[in-house]
Amino acid sequence: MSLHLRFFTAIDRLSSLDTPVLATTFGRDRSQLLQRGWITDEGHLTHVMAPFLDSECEVEIEADPDAGCYRYRSPLDGRTVVQPLNEIALCGIQIERWLTDLARMVGIEDRRRASRPCLTPQHLWHLGDLRVAGTHDFAPVFVGRAWARAPAVNTSSVLADPAWSRGGVILQARQVQADLPRDHVIRALDEFVRLDDGQDVFDASAFDRVLRGYVTPSGESVNRPGFQGG
Repeated sequence: MSLHLRFFTAIDRLSSLDTPVLATTFGRDRSQLLQRGWITDEGHLTHVMAPFLDSECEVEIEADPDAGCYRYRSPLDGRTVVQPLNEIALCGIQIERWLTDLARMVGIEDRRRASRPCLTPQHLWHLGDLRVAGTHDFAPVFVGRAWARAPAVNTSSVLADPAWSRGGVILQARQVQADLPRDHVIRALDEFVRLDDGQDVFDASAFDRVLRGYVTPSGESVNRPGFQGG
């Protein structure tokens, strides 16, 4: 699975994008995500849950970054417990950095990328407007997250706005059934992204066929774009 898909799947499960999460959420992708700026280092937990009788209790930890570990005193017997520090490392989600890279991979022209992408906090963003191949027409492309928890009144109101000249595509981490206004449709990102020699590649032709299924293009002919790499 591509890095874009793994990241999208991971953040789709989060309750919030504003609160730091355990870096273990992203497994072995953490270093790549840090390099791309999709996440940032936010330190580590200051307390952890430790076994105590038949339950657990919260204990304060002592971090030792140089040794790459943390310590705490066991509430059971007072012994010092040592664990890897990376198990309690925290990271912040930089959603707009990822959206910028995603828009570039999809093939949205710089001048057509959304300057203010957030439409419904935590749930809906406008990537920009993508050219319908062979025309001078453009269709909006969105990203939706945690759609089952999204406030339907808000998302529907945004998508029904007459500012959208035509129906667009809402990319999600997985296919979701929903009633949408203005002929907008939801499609899973994994329908269009594949790995090619270790790189994420967007299937522009397949995406264009989706646009043409829900959008009637008009305008003069232009050169048809090919695959766009990420």
